[in-house]
Amino acid sequence: GCLFSDPADKVLFAQLDPSCKRWNAKAIGEIIRINPDVVLAIATRSGKDGSRRSEYIPPGYVSWFKRLASNGIGVLAIRDNPWLGKDVPMCVYSPIVSDKARCGKPRSEVLDDRGFASASASIHMPKSVHMLDLTEHFCDTRDCWAIKDGIAVYRDYNHLTSTYVTKISPDVRDAINRF
Repeated sequence: GCLFSDPADKVLFAQLDPSCKRWNAKAIGEIIRINPDVVLAIATRSGKDGSRRSEYIPPGYVSWFKRLASNGIGVLAIRDNPWLGKDVPMCVYSPIVSDKARCGKPRSEVLDDRGFASASASIHMPKSVHMLDLTEHFCDTRDCWAIKDGIAVYRDYNHLTSTYVTKISPDVRDAINRF
């Protein structure tokens, strides 16, 4: 349940179990020790700004990305998928919901594209840190889906099904291969 982040990020760690500080210190040390070519990490966090989601890149993430980069380790920082904020499978598999498109949400309610673009542009990342935005697999310009190409996207309100992850994994593989 710990986020991969520098414990110096007091705002982020206020929400986490105290053991996450120790876990992170050990994790970053072990990653540096084994020296992989690339580390995959979540790049964004979301919050609420009124009825909309707000998206940002926590300083603790940036600190860890820079530390890995300074040790010659690349980072593939992946924008978080939309969080639909409801029990998606309950809707998708409900016999009384005939229009499964209603199980999704409007993009503007679950993503903050401006916040993400602003955060990405304002933070100077080392060249070995690459942002990967997979949003096209979850949303079009208007809506985010609960089902795509006949496959359930979510196993709860924000975690993806393994079947859907398998479907979109070639894009992640291609991003890794660009390192």
